[in-house]
Amino acid sequence: MRKSWVRFTLGFAGAFVVMGQASAQESVSFWYNSLGDSATNMPSVINVTSGTSYTLSIYEKTAGGVGALSGINVLFGYSTATTTGSSATRSNDLADETAFTWAQSDLSSGSLLQGTGGGGGPTDGTSRPWGYFVSTADLSGTFANTGDGANFHIGDITMNILAAPGTNIPISIWSFTGTDQYASAVLDSGFADVFPSTPYTGTLHVVAAPEPASIAILGLGVAALVRRRKRTK
Repeated sequence: MRKSWVRFTLGFAGAFVVMGQASAQESVSFWYNSLGDSATNMPSVINVTSGTSYTLSIYEKTAGGVGALSGINVLFGYSTATTTGSSATRSNDLADETAFTWAQSDLSSGSLLQGTGGGGGPTDGTSRPWGYFVSTADLSGTFANTGDGANFHIGDITMNILAAPGTNIPISIWSFTGTDQYASAVLDSGFADVFPSTPYTGTLHVVAAPEPASIAILGLGVAALVRRRKRTK
């Protein structure tokens, strides 16, 4: 079988583990939604307010005999770059990551790397996602609740929304089959890499914060509606 590999960052010092390719039937998918949404919700557009913070939850799901995972890579792209690595330069400042939290304690030993252009796929000079790369590995293969069929909550990422109202911010959980570093993938229970067949993409649509006068008018309307309902009882 043709060998490919994925490098899973084990520490900020930049150590890597090189693994083999998973069997053909194994598969993984990644997605994100708003914090507090149902795990199965996969929105194509999420409305966010300009000048505020917003938190998104990141999920994965495997099938085909992947088993309990040994490692997880996620590249959460919210800008773009034309090169790879931590020195890649972002093309826009529509949003900024301010915090990332792992969803369970046995993932917390992983690495976080901001400012990373996605590896693989396009050649340098071609636009690719830039954003936040998270990576964790457990060589004993005992990550809890990561088995096939589970909508597994990887972690939560909080972002400052800097773009003006009316702006669309493309968001991608980036991966290309057979790529190496800076791509989203998992390690199966046999330490082989499993890539999603396509990246997961969506959009944050930026809306304006309501003006104080509008909020006051809305509050008066709600109060009037409550009074009307009381009278009719």
